[in-house]
Amino acid sequence: MAHVKKFAQESAFCKGRIVKKYILRYKKDILIIGLILVFALLSFVVLKATRERGAFAEVSIDGKTVASYSLSEDREETFQTSDGAYNIVCIEKGKVYVKEADCRDGLCMQQGKKSDIGETIVCLPHKLVVTVTGGPQ
Repeated sequence: MAHVKKFAQESAFCKGRIVKKYILRYKKDILIIGLILVFALLSFVVLKATRERGAFAEVSIDGKTVASYSLSEDREETFQTSDGAYNIVCIEKGKVYVKEADCRDGLCMQQGKKSDIGETIVCLPHKLVVTVTGGPQ
C-alpha cells in the first residue's frame, strides 16, 4: 500500500513538472505573439499618421490618362467607354469616389472614398482607374 502511495506521489510530481514545462513554453509563445501584435499595431498607427493627403485625382481608361482633377474642387464627371458603359466619378470634400457605374459587379462603387497619395479605385470591366496623386498636375 505504501508503495502505491509513493508511486502516486512520484507520478503527480512528474505530471507537475511536465505541466510547468508546458506553461513556460506557452508563456514564451504568448509573449512572442503579444510582441508581434504590439509591433503590428504600432506600425499601423505610424503608417496611418504619416500618410500624405493627395491633391489631384487622375483618371485613366484603358491605360491612358484622360483627366486630372483637383481634390479641392467639388465636382461630378461621367466617363464613358467606347462600348457605351459609364462610370460617374465624384469629388467631394477632398475625397474621390465612384458614385455610379453600370458594371455588373459594382465593386468600384464599394471601394469607398480615397484621399491619400497612392490610393486607387479600379473598375476592371470598364478598364477605369482613379489614382490619387500629390504633386502639381
